[in-house]
Amino acid sequence: QCPGTITVKAGMKKLEGPSTVSYPMPKLPAFKQAPKALKFGFALADLTGVAGEALPSRDWSVVRFAPSMLAVLGTGQEGLYAFDQTHHAEIFASGTTGGDGRIEFSPEQAQAIWQAVAAQPNLVYLLHGTQCVPMAITMKTQSVGMAEHEGVLDALNYLPDSWAANDVQRDEARAWAEYDHKAKLMATPKSKTKL
Repeated sequence: QCPGTITVKAGMKKLEGPSTVSYPMPKLPAFKQAPKALKFGFALADLTGVAGEALPSRDWSVVRFAPSMLAVLGTGQEGLYAFDQTHHAEIFASGTTGGDGRIEFSPEQAQAIWQAVAAQPNLVYLLHGTQCVPMAITMKTQSVGMAEHEGVLDALNYLPDSWAANDVQRDEARAWAEYDHKAKLMATPKSKTKL
């Protein structure tokens, strides 16, 4: 629906090949760092936080479940099948906790567990007592406001180890501080002072 004729003019264009100009890359510094052995462990307790009592002499194992368990995992029924070894594809480590409830891994075990959790995070579990605990690699991030509140709770000694605290512990510490001081936690902490 345009008035008049449409004229299309075509021409012949010739494109030449690319030209290159070499530029020597600067010599980058060489940095060699020896790989460090991965080290981590767990402490089994009846409750989270400082109020928890250690679980000594508790049998435990870290297993990778067979993929057939995916239908059951996360439904709350994994405990019915978790301790049946026919559902274990691999057992990375097992043992009994010491008097302090701690579980320690050799560097080889820690590396194998870390790689398995990274590759199949939904299938690697810590089994102890009647508990079936999923293992995951997480990165902790927080908003500026949350960091400020944790700083206040830390300064008041309600949450001395905020990086180890979970959301429930943070909420409990905040409620406890607000109850004790009869005020809402809204203040921004003062910057740290070196003594």
